Amino acid sequence: MLPRFEDLDSETAALVESYLPASALEMVRLIGLQAALLVIEHFGGTDLHFFREKETCFPNDFLSLAQVIGKEKAALLAREYPAAKKVYVPRCMKAMNALRNREIIALADQMMQQKSIRRVCEDLARRYRTSTRLIQVTIPRQSRGLSVAGPSKGPIRDGQERFLPLLQLPYRNLTEPRPHRQQ
Repeated sequence: MLPRFEDLDSETAALVESYLPASALEMVRLIGLQAALLVIEHFGGTDLHFFREKETCFPNDFLSLAQVIGKEKAALLAREYPAAKKVYVPRCMKAMNALRNREIIALADQMMQQKSIRRVCEDLARRYRTSTRLIQVTIPRQSRGLSVAGPSKGPIRDGQERFLPLLQLPYRNLTEPRPHRQQ
């Protein structure tokens, strides 16, 4: 499931816009954030080709663009861009991932009322066609019932507390020669 673009609150819209490149922001200015995100979702990473026909500019794939954002907004884009110009639609992965992560966190909070964290991660991974590990990393620690601060020493991940005694071994300088054993 791809992120939903309808009913974005102002905070989420501001977050998404902060990750958009200039070319995508120009599209947002012309047709609005929701329509621009739909164009990015469907045509991101490709070129839209425009040509002039009887004083009006229409993209070659006008019908497919109109199906995605509507005829009025597609015509507005076609009029705005000059004739015989191809316009690259950026993929905007940072913005799309930020939106997806926001949705994952909101859904996880709702789902954890009824399911275990493991089951929630598996369901969300299937729903968003990603790995359970990405879902685990995305969901904040406090939502998963873990300490926000985490362990006090070392780069310890969840479930690795059994290795803590190994991390507390005395430090040995590796630049000094190793002492020889006496037999």
